[in-house]
Amino acid sequence: MDVVDTRLLMQTLLDRARSIRAQYKYSEDEKMMPCALILRPDGDSVVIPLPFRDSDEKRQMMRVIAEGARKLQAVAVAVVSDTRWVKSEDFCRYFKIDPPTRETISQFKTAYHATLRRYGGHVKNLPREVWHEAVCVMVKGPEIPTDNIMETYIEGPNDTVRFIPTPLKDRSEDWRAEADLIPDWWTN
Repeated sequence: MDVVDTRLLMQTLLDRARSIRAQYKYSEDEKMMPCALILRPDGDSVVIPLPFRDSDEKRQMMRVIAEGARKLQAVAVAVVSDTRWVKSEDFCRYFKIDPPTRETISQFKTAYHATLRRYGGHVKNLPREVWHEAVCVMVKGPEIPTDNIMETYIEGPNDTVRFIPTPLKDRSEDWRAEADLIPDWWTN
């Protein structure tokens, strides 16, 4: 699978994620079931729903996905989900935290996680003005650099979902941590 095929796969999955999310009302924000695609070397794939209630269950599911990928000798795993992520500048301003730099990223992460814990550990519990919602596709594999693609959405008329372009500068780097939840199955 080369880079062009990977980008096409990601865009196809993102288009499908948009279609699925748009079937639900905006207020039905947790109805879209995350799923994983395990892509086999023969081009076939296995789709696995990813139901989880919390971070611990999410980590367990990702270990199951990695084990399945190892057994199938997968060339890639793609995860499709509805997601929320923090607007870093707004978050820092709201909580009076210094914006991260290369030198202070560790301190920022400590402050970020402490703040998140005070709000029950979920971005959705933070003040609404400090986070985005989006559909997201993440892919990784032994020959494929970890990457993601996403599209932000907001509430549209009559409780609908309205997608808006997602400028790259506004995309969080937190997705790398999400990708790291799937162990590298090819190294075991």
